[in-house]
Amino acid sequence: HASGQLLRPVLVSLEDGEGGVLLNPREPLPAQGKLTLRANEKGGTEARVRLQQGQAGLGSSPRPLGVFVVKGITPAADGVTNIDCRVEATPDGRLIVSAGQDGRMLPVEWAGLA
Repeated sequence: HASGQLLRPVLVSLEDGEGGVLLNPREPLPAQGKLTLRANEKGGTEARVRLQQGQAGLGSSPRPLGVFVVKGITPAADGVTNIDCRVEATPDGRLIVSAGQDGRMLPVEWAGLA
C-alpha cells in the first residue's frame, strides 16, 4: 500500500471455499469491493468468512489475513442465505470488513487466524 495502490488482490471466501476476488491489485486507495456469498448452513445464524491476500498460482501462496464471523443472519426458508460482504482498503493499510443481509448491517467479529 506504500505506493498508494494495492500490491496484491484481497480475497474473501466461506469455509467451504465459495468466494472470489474483492479488491484487485493496482487499484488506487481507498478501494472497496463487494461480493454476495451464499451461506449454506441450514438454519445457521452465523457464517465464518476467511480473508486472504494474494492468489494461488501466481508464484506464491495466498497469505491468510484472518477469519471473521458474520452474526445475526436470518436463515432463508430454502436454507441458502445471501450475505453481502464488503472490504475496504484504506491508504494507511487498514482493511475494514462489513456485512449485510437484505439491506441491514450485520455484526462482524474477528476470530483471528483460526
